[in-house]
Amino acid sequence: SAAGLRAAVDHFEVVFRKLPVPLRKPLHAFDKKVLTPDYVVEHSATLSPEIIQELGTGEYLSWYLRDTRKSGNDPLSQAAVFVTYYTGDPDQVPHVPDVCYLGGGFQTLDGATMSLDIPELGDLGRAIPIRCLTFKKQTFGQEQFATVLYVFSVNGRFEATRNGVRLALGNLRDKYAYFSKVEVSLATPDRQAGVEAGLAILRRVLPELAATHWPDWRAIVNETASVRTER
Repeated sequence: SAAGLRAAVDHFEVVFRKLPVPLRKPLHAFDKKVLTPDYVVEHSATLSPEIIQELGTGEYLSWYLRDTRKSGNDPLSQAAVFVTYYTGDPDQVPHVPDVCYLGGGFQTLDGATMSLDIPELGDLGRAIPIRCLTFKKQTFGQEQFATVLYVFSVNGRFEATRNGVRLALGNLRDKYAYFSKVEVSLATPDRQAGVEAGLAILRRVLPELAATHWPDWRAIVNETASVRTER
């Protein structure tokens, strides 16, 4: 049985353990100039070792953006952007806002997966699935609102759910594996306006991440195919 399994694995080129693939450029080196003049990074947060350990990765980007086109009193003028990167054999896909916000005492008001087109990304940018959620929380007699958008980049494609990421990572023919979560949140009770503002930020952030930071998955696939052909 063991010999038969080994032969099948070799014949079908099955890979059970994934190898890590590094970022082309660290997330903290993101070129903020691509955001100007519409957005400026007001604060770039550094996470504590405890949070990094819980997060499961030291590759992250945590920003507070200000939309220069809006007044400071406008809730849509401020947004939080959080990006993380995992590679190799990650044990699990990290928690998503659908779960984390509920743990923080919020209740879900609305949730849907929307489609976003980004022409700069070519075929990859067609109908990108974006998860959009709206939350509400009652604190000391005051209401808190949050509109949150997120998407995963995983092995050269976009996914909006943890199961989608797990299925992509579980492809037995892929030698390497990575995924990155991009999350944008705004403290606004206006869901439609919050979603539009979040999508506008993603249109600016995702192309730069894909072009400069995330691995060139097409090159990785071509290189792997070339090695298999030589064998």
